[in-house]
Amino acid sequence: MDSYDSSHFNTFGLDQPLPSFQKLKGEREQLPVTRNLNDFWDEFTKNDVLIVSGGTGSGKTTQIPQFVAYKAQEMNIRGRIACTQPRRLAAVKVAERVAQEAGCELGAQVGFKIRDDHKISEETQLIYMTDGSMVAQAFNDRNFSEYHTVFIDEAHECNNNIYILMALVRRAVKARVNSRSKLKVIVMSATISVNKFVDYFKDDAQVAQIHMPGITHKVDLLYLGETPRHTSSQPHQQSDPEPNIGHIVEEACRIVAKIVRNQFPTGNILVFMPGVIEVEMACQRIRKSIGEVDVISLYSAQSGAAQNAIFRSSTERRQCIVSTNIAETSITIPDIVYVIDTGIEKVKRLMPRIGAFEVRPRPISKASANQRAGRCGRTRPGVCFRMYTEQDFERNLRDEPDVEIARDDVSAVYLKALAFGFAAATLPFIDLPPFENLAYANELLLDLGYINDQFQVTNAGKRAAQNPFEPNWTYAIDVAKVKYPHLAQHIVAIATICSSMHSIFAAAPARFMASSLASRAEFADPMSDLITELNALYAFETEEPKLPDDRELDQWCNRRFLNRLVMGKILLQRNSAVETMQIRFDEAPVALNSQDRENIRRILARTFFRNIAFRIPSSGGEVRYRTIHGNFEVIASQDSMLNTGGHPWVMYDTLNRARSNTYMTKVTHVEPEWIADLPFFQDDRMKKNYHGNIVQKRVKEALDKAREP
Repeated sequence: MDSYDSSHFNTFGLDQPLPSFQKLKGEREQLPVTRNLNDFWDEFTKNDVLIVSGGTGSGKTTQIPQFVAYKAQEMNIRGRIACTQPRRLAAVKVAERVAQEAGCELGAQVGFKIRDDHKISEETQLIYMTDGSMVAQAFNDRNFSEYHTVFIDEAHECNNNIYILMALVRRAVKARVNSRSKLKVIVMSATISVNKFVDYFKDDAQVAQIHMPGITHKVDLLYLGETPRHTSSQPHQQSDPEPNIGHIVEEACRIVAKIVRNQFPTGNILVFMPGVIEVEMACQRIRKSIGEVDVISLYSAQSGAAQNAIFRSSTERRQCIVSTNIAETSITIPDIVYVIDTGIEKVKRLMPRIGAFEVRPRPISKASANQRAGRCGRTRPGVCFRMYTEQDFERNLRDEPDVEIARDDVSAVYLKALAFGFAAATLPFIDLPPFENLAYANELLLDLGYINDQFQVTNAGKRAAQNPFEPNWTYAIDVAKVKYPHLAQHIVAIATICSSMHSIFAAAPARFMASSLASRAEFADPMSDLITELNALYAFETEEPKLPDDRELDQWCNRRFLNRLVMGKILLQRNSAVETMQIRFDEAPVALNSQDRENIRRILARTFFRNIAFRIPSSGGEVRYRTIHGNFEVIASQDSMLNTGGHPWVMYDTLNRARSNTYMTKVTHVEPEWIADLPFFQDDRMKKNYHGNIVQKRVKEALDKAREP
C-alpha cells in the first residue's frame, strides 16, 4: 500500500466515524489483502469480471468490498455494492463487522439482507446478503441496475442459488457492457477452481484472475498417530463406507481433554462435527467430563442470540466451540488456536430412480480440510488436529466437495432458470446436473403444470419460481388459495416446517426416545404427522407470549421435546412467506376442526401425488408399503404417528435411505378417491412388466373403484 495513504480505511469518508473505526484500524492494516489492494484495483478497472482466489484469513470478504466502496465514492460511481454469502449467519455477521470497521451504524452505509430479515436504508451503499436474496431481486431487475458491483463470495460452495446467480450476472455484464453504468462482478473464494470460473465467463466478458495471500501465522497439522490421543482407541479409516460416529465423537472429546489438561498454550478450541446430533452429543460429553472450558454449540438452526455466544470472548476461561461445517467459511470466530477436524460431514443425495434422499456421513474433501485448518492461526500460530492419517488425506480425500447440483433435487433451480428465460437445452450452469436428476425435475414440473411438453415455463411456473418454497409446496399453497382460502396460511406453515433443515422436535438420545414420542401425544393427529407438527407449532406460538421468562419457555419446550430455536425461526419465515405470497393471515392460531384437517390432507394428497404408497402384506409385525409406480418397498419412520398400520394408502414428505431400509418421513393418511382423477394415476402411467401388463394390480383395482360414481 505504498502508493497512497491509509485514508481508504475511512470507507465512506465519514466526518465522525464511530469509535470502533479507530479501534479496528490496526487490525485491518495487518491483514494480508491490504498490501495487494492496488494490484486488485488495476485488474478491477481493466476487466468486467475478476476471479479472486485468496488464502483463508486474507481479509478479502471484509476489505475488498470496502475498498471498492471507497474508490466508487472517490470516483462518484453511482449505485450500490452487493456481496453475497451462502449462509445467513455469514451475511449478518460480516455486515456487522464491516459496519464496525467503517465506523457506521449497521443499516446506515453498510447493511444486510436475508430471507426473513434486513437492515438497509436509502443511504446504504454496501449490502451483504444471501445468494437467494440476490436471485430474488433479479425477478424485478434482471440486469441488477441498482448495483455497480456484485461480489459472489465463497463461490466454491456452488449451492443451487449460486448457479443461478452466476448465470444472471454473466448475462447482466454482457447486457450492460456498452452502457454508461457497466456491471463489475467479483467472484471470490479461498479454495476456488480459478480456471473453471475463468472459462465460464470468458466468452461474455473481459475476465482476469488475481490471488491474495492468506494468513501469515503458522498452522501445524497433526494427523492421526501424531495427535494426543488415547492409546487404546481405534482410528477411524476415511475409506470406511460408514464411519463410526460414536467413536468419532468420543475421540474428539479426548483430544479436547488433552489440550485443556496437558498445559497447551491458551487459546480457544473449534471442533468440527458431521451434524447437529453429533454437535450436541459432543457438547454434552465435554461439559460432563471437562469442567475447565466453556462449551458452545454452533449450527444454522440456532437463534441469533445462541450464535452470538461464540463472539462474546472470555478472558478468564477457554472456550470450546463445537460446530457443523457452518464454521468453515466467512465467519471468523475470535481467538481460535486449536481446530479438531473429525474429517466427516453429512451429505444428502437424491436417488432419482426411487425419489428418495440418502443422508450418510462421508469423508470431507481436501478443500474443506484446508478451510477447517484455516480457522486457526488468524491472530497467532495455531494447531489443527486431523482425525485421519496423512495418507488418508493424500489418497482418499477428493480434491473438491461434490457440488449441490450434482446430488440434489434440481426442480427449483431448473424452474428458476426457465423463468429467467434460459433455454432447457442450454442450461447456463457452470456444472450440469446428472441426466437422471434433470429428468426427475422435468417430470415433476410437467405434472405440476409449471412447464409444458416443450420444456417451456408456463405462467403458473413463472409465478412459482418467485416463491420461497420448493415447487411442490408452492403448488399446495396455490391449491389452498383457490379451493380452501382459509386454509392457505396453514399450508404455508406446514411448508415452512418441511422446508426447515431441522426438526421442530428436539433430537432425543436413544434412552429417551420412548418419552420423546409419548410427549407428542399432546399434539398428535392420528391421520397426519404434518398436522401433528402444525399443532405443536401453534401450541408453541400460543404459549410464547404467556411465558416471557426465557427459562419458563425453555422448560415448557424441554418437557415436550420441542426445539424452541427451530420453531422461532419457522414462525419468522412463515410470517415473511405469508407477506410475500399475499396470504390471508389470522395472527392468533386457530384450532382446526375435523373437516379442515381432512381438507388439508386432500390438498397434500393432490400435491404430493408422486409421494404415495400403499400397504402390502408383511410378516414379522412390521407394517410395509410400496410406492406407487416406483414399486419400492418402504416403511414409516420410527417417530411417525402412523406406523401402526391402520392406513391402507399414505402420502410422505420424503424418503430417506438408511442402510437396508427406506423410510417415509412425515406421513399422512390419504384416500384413493382424492387422487384417482389425476393424470399420474391413469393406466398409461402405471408401471408395466415386459408383457405390457400393469404390475400393481391392487393399485389399479383401488383406483378403478374410486372412480365409480
